[in-house]
Amino acid sequence: MNDNYFIGSIIPDSLFQSVEKISFASINYQKKVIKTFRFDEVLCLLPLNVPNQKKKFFVEEGVGYIHYKFFGSRIFKLVFDQIAAYSRIRKASTVVFYNITIQNFILIYLLSRFKKCYCFSIVADYEDYKNYTGIKRFVQKIINSSFNLLKGAIVLNPNIKIPTKSVVLEGIIDPQDLKPFTKEIIKNRILFSGSVGYTTGVHVAIQAMDYLPDYELIITGPPFDLEKKDIDDLILKGTNNNVTYLGSLNKEKYQDLLCTCNIALSLRDISKPEHKHNFPSKILEYLSYNKKVISTINYECVSDYLTVCEFDPVSIASAIQNISSTDSFNSRDFVVSKFGLVKFSEALEQLVKDTRHDV
Repeated sequence: MNDNYFIGSIIPDSLFQSVEKISFASINYQKKVIKTFRFDEVLCLLPLNVPNQKKKFFVEEGVGYIHYKFFGSRIFKLVFDQIAAYSRIRKASTVVFYNITIQNFILIYLLSRFKKCYCFSIVADYEDYKNYTGIKRFVQKIINSSFNLLKGAIVLNPNIKIPTKSVVLEGIIDPQDLKPFTKEIIKNRILFSGSVGYTTGVHVAIQAMDYLPDYELIITGPPFDLEKKDIDDLILKGTNNNVTYLGSLNKEKYQDLLCTCNIALSLRDISKPEHKHNFPSKILEYLSYNKKVISTINYECVSDYLTVCEFDPVSIASAIQNISSTDSFNSRDFVVSKFGLVKFSEALEQLVKDTRHDV
């Protein structure tokens, strides 16, 4: 009987305080994947920015964490992490990767060539090598070439074109993780959540509030391409004193806050190439709580539930005012039926089954 493995990049709770720029959306997504499939072992290669640890391999809550970082060397870690993972995986196994990156592409070559494993990937972030120059372009081209070794993939955006059989499934919703609608909605309360940076539009969201004195904007999440001081400075420049930055919240506090907001923002600078190939998981999260969502990109899979505007303060402010007068709707049932755990499980199982049957 063949074993099933998951190779991810989850960070254990015990290390959250020692790591900067954590993608909680990525971690939450991977935890949902683990729940949907029968994995015999889950292995996570800790990100490069995690400090040295005494144990190079340790297990927390059923997840095995690999971190062969010596003397702060990222090169050693890139090599030895993948060798350590390779040594734990049996021949002819099914191996599901979360994203193909510089931290795991060698492992795909090793498993495919020497252990005849069936490698699959969930492609949440796709980097086109043509967007880079010099050595970065060369390295990214090699990473992308490893897609040829995959037996199949689940992609989170239809714009992602890879040379293997793929299924488009933009996100996962866990119905058991959704909080009941017990909190009272506060009129004209707007939420901006996720990675807080310029490319995700925190500055234009704050500037839009200058046109909306009767509204309140609450921002949550870790700083992305700026510092907390930069966010505070942006807020201080506002004219209405109606913006609050709460930083990163724990799950319970965040869900309580989400329940009280009636509008949510998903802003992406469409001039940035990275937004061509991703799908903001926050949109599904907002819709699972029946929020009115304003987006600067029209995502076809949820287009009936979005209000689309330009990436500028005036357009955002106008969209907020227009959407405020519209009736609320039940989008929770829609996203659960289309993106629930069962849907993802069925898609991955069918992908694996078809591939092994073909061989």
